[in-house]
Amino acid sequence: MRRLLLGLIFLFLTGCGYHLAGETQTFPGGLSVLHIVIFDNRTMEPYLENIVTTQVTRRLLLLPEIRLVENPQEADGVVSGKILSYHVEASAYDAENLMTQYRATMKIEAELRRNADGRILWRGILTRFQSFFADPDLKRQDDLERMAQELLSIRLAEDLSSRLTETF
Repeated sequence: MRRLLLGLIFLFLTGCGYHLAGETQTFPGGLSVLHIVIFDNRTMEPYLENIVTTQVTRRLLLLPEIRLVENPQEADGVVSGKILSYHVEASAYDAENLMTQYRATMKIEAELRRNADGRILWRGILTRFQSFFADPDLKRQDDLERMAQELLSIRLAEDLSSRLTETF
């Protein structure tokens, strides 16, 4: 339970959206009103599309120059993407050769398209991994993996936000 609580605290602290005063983040082509399409989940892992889309939305909401809208016709641009892969593998063992840690890896492809002419202004593939502890209790093990998925999604959303704003 303590690990779960520490994980949740870390989850909230890593998504704070801190940036320097006076620093502006702009999107290509002067886009300021965006619509986010739910990410397409190409994996067998259920609900990843909801987790990733939620974290991308939360991250972009932190940008003061950007406004998100539900109706794509009201938007200057559309952010969309695909979860290309997600897998978990054992990454650490103890002296008795029992698993003590897993490593989850997620790969997404995302793009930013201008609504006016359909032109793709940015497209890229992002990959992140996150380690999490093994637990003999299956419920706790599922909770730990779900927290790892949340952290992966937060980091991928931060990476996407940075990539969208870094060169423009």
